[in-house]
Amino acid sequence: MPTCSYSLRPCRIALSLSQYVRHVERYPHTLLPRFMGAHRLIVPEIGKVHFVVFSNVFSTDRVIHERYDLKGSTLGRTVGAEALARKTDVLRKDLDLKRRFHLGGNKGALLAQIRADVQFLREVRSQSRWTQTRPPSVRQSESSD
Repeated sequence: MPTCSYSLRPCRIALSLSQYVRHVERYPHTLLPRFMGAHRLIVPEIGKVHFVVFSNVFSTDRVIHERYDLKGSTLGRTVGAEALARKTDVLRKDLDLKRRFHLGGNKGALLAQIRADVQFLREVRSQSRWTQTRPPSVRQSESSD
């Protein structure tokens, strides 16, 4: 299994790419991002640049009336009344969300999908922690197998 040497470890899910593919195939309505690829460029005068390409989550034929960047925090999490009054398509934040959502008959399916996605992320997280804590000699011998 490959390991990540970056301090931020952006490739945790890449450690379990086959598991990710199986999850997305088993749950086609997953709420997880759709990874298209992980790439590295070597840019003169900058060095190596790593990036991940995702599919556009807003790619739909339906009209999106409001968009939110929700983080689960309240500190500084509003765009302000002035911005909301000026622009109707502004990206809103946590404290700008003033409505309740009624899911109707889709509630059970949505909750089941959220549970499946969370379980997958827990499994990947526990595996990546194990990978990160193993001595380098163990990681090296496993990656050469």
